[in-house]
Amino acid sequence: MIIVRSFCECVEELFESNRLPSVEELRPSSCPLCGELAFSPGKPLGIVGHGTYRRQILGVVEVALEAITRVRRYLCRGCRHTINILSDHLHPRRWYYGGAILEALRLHLLEGLSERQIRERFGIVTESESWRSLRRWRAELLMTLWYWLARRLGFRGGARTGDDGRQRLRRLFAEAATQTKQCATSASRSLLCGTVHFQGVSWPLGRDPPEKLQAQKPL
Repeated sequence: MIIVRSFCECVEELFESNRLPSVEELRPSSCPLCGELAFSPGKPLGIVGHGTYRRQILGVVEVALEAITRVRRYLCRGCRHTINILSDHLHPRRWYYGGAILEALRLHLLEGLSERQIRERFGIVTESESWRSLRRWRAELLMTLWYWLARRLGFRGGARTGDDGRQRLRRLFAEAATQTKQCATSASRSLLCGTVHFQGVSWPLGRDPPEKLQAQKPL
């Protein structure tokens, strides 16, 4: 299970080992799935630190083409699921950070840059003129990328055409209440922050999980 939170100003801070917040600073107050409280009077700690793991991040040319950060992890004693605390700079289960993905789509769909031109901006070196990741992101826009917003924004499935992708991208920027130029990172963060991701579904932190997950709550 992943909780996306805001705890650093820029993505570069994620590569500085001394910037990782402590176990206490990032500990969730309760489990998003079963509701187990971290602190209950007279009871042992309900959500305990469970170490960290290393995560690769792509797309940050100023730091490195391939950079590594650490992600803090917890264990819920109520439902026994692990809880990973991810920065809102990072899109769950994506190697490229959220701002890079959104900026690449903006340059491609709204500014009309070619795959080769965008790849060069991100320092991606390949022998091909194309960039398959970019085409995949367009096809997956609101299907697996920012998919928790699809129903509210009125879309189903992935983007089938460039026009479909442009319409979805504009709606995403409008949802983030920001301008479409030079704001990809802030838009991505505002769309990701405060979301929970588990078994292919997502919901806002602080609300009950979707009905399909209710059965996993302990009796």
